[in-house]
Amino acid sequence: MRFLHWPYIACVTIGAVAAGSLTHHLMKPGDVRHEITVVNQEVLYRSGQLTADELANEIHARGIKTVINLGSRTDWDTDVCQREGVELIDMPVGDVWCICGVSAPGYDVVPEAPYDLAPFWEAIDDPERRPVLIHCWGGVHRTGVLSGIYRIQRQGWSAEDALAEMRLFGFNNRKDKFAEVAEYMHELEEEQEVIQRMARQPTSKSQIGEATNR
Repeated sequence: MRFLHWPYIACVTIGAVAAGSLTHHLMKPGDVRHEITVVNQEVLYRSGQLTADELANEIHARGIKTVINLGSRTDWDTDVCQREGVELIDMPVGDVWCICGVSAPGYDVVPEAPYDLAPFWEAIDDPERRPVLIHCWGGVHRTGVLSGIYRIQRQGWSAEDALAEMRLFGFNNRKDKFAEVAEYMHELEEEQEVIQRMARQPTSKSQIGEATNR
């Protein structure tokens, strides 16, 4: 199991709740590419790469304050966000295995660790920077993985619930290059269970740090 380091755990424990098992309401997508879907009302939204007009309309309609681009190669996000006074964070995560820090069969890139999601969590944790919109190009894989991570680490979803919702959006974890993503999501669930157990008993910061580095 790959445990996370102390600063990251301190961040993700805020607002965490007990995980369930296939009991959550799964968000069913409409047009994944051109429509926004609510992940957590007034906190987090997801989409594919919107057109400039679509993005501007959604910023006005939903009061979006921060847009996080997970690697979609366009130039109009910058123009729209500057014009509308919205923060834009570029997080070119690569592909889904880079987010998870796992290897992908047939690919040369092997991340040393999961992609640093600190800018995402910092925006999510700051009421002044919410709601947050995350997107990649298609709104399925990179966006799906990050939404799933949020579901597990902040909303207490089980890995199976998070994966089921990802598949509703078209995520195909049966492809070879995505084979280890499901395993990673289950590891996150296990880590959350450890964090919650520690939170229920008197434990020093140093003890938690030791546990996370095993």
